Amino acid sequence: RFKMPFISNGTTILNNGAFEASLGNLVFLSEQTGTNTSSINFSNPFSSTYLIYYFQIIYLRSVNGQNVRVNFSTDSGSSWTTKTTAPFSLQTAEPGGEAPGTRGPQYSSGYDQANSTGDAILGTINKGGLDTGSDSRFSGDLYLFEPTSTTYHKQFMGRGNSYAEYPGSTDCYYNGYVHDSSAINYVRFLSYAGTGTNIDGHIKLYGIKG
Repeated sequence: RFKMPFISNGTTILNNGAFEASLGNLVFLSEQTGTNTSSINFSNPFSSTYLIYYFQIIYLRSVNGQNVRVNFSTDSGSSWTTKTTAPFSLQTAEPGGEAPGTRGPQYSSGYDQANSTGDAILGTINKGGLDTGSDSRFSGDLYLFEPTSTTYHKQFMGRGNSYAEYPGSTDCYYNGYVHDSSAINYVRFLSYAGTGTNIDGHIKLYGIKG
């Protein structure tokens, strides 16, 4: 196999197939794995080193097929921040499956938050929920902007794909902002059904420089 170094601005950042950890300003920080657990949590994961944090959500699934959600705290999980969100989705069914209705973009009015401490929904499905089969999962990403700021409200946004119960594919867009100028120090991922409904999956956290 042919290999050659990749050089940017006079600096070799790829040589013999090895990348630097900060290639593209994306720096791996930590990973949390849940196996039939009540929630997947990140405690004190942020610092002022990075302005943007990126959560990579890999095969997250509620064990009873419910959608998954996220929330943020400024006091280590004792209470949850007030948020306003505006999620929407696109969806289609497998051939022979139940028709999902309109296939264009649909605002997910049942999953939004308006100045509420409720969780932000990631699997924004307009009809039904996640498939209950053991092979169904939700995967996606979530960006959180300047969570350590003590001046500004915090924006977040992301996109994911869920395997719906039709069965079918749902392209999920979730976004919003946190009504709090305090620093965020705790993030919790859990089932849409809430506490008492366990989840499985992996979530990786990266910092983005610049």
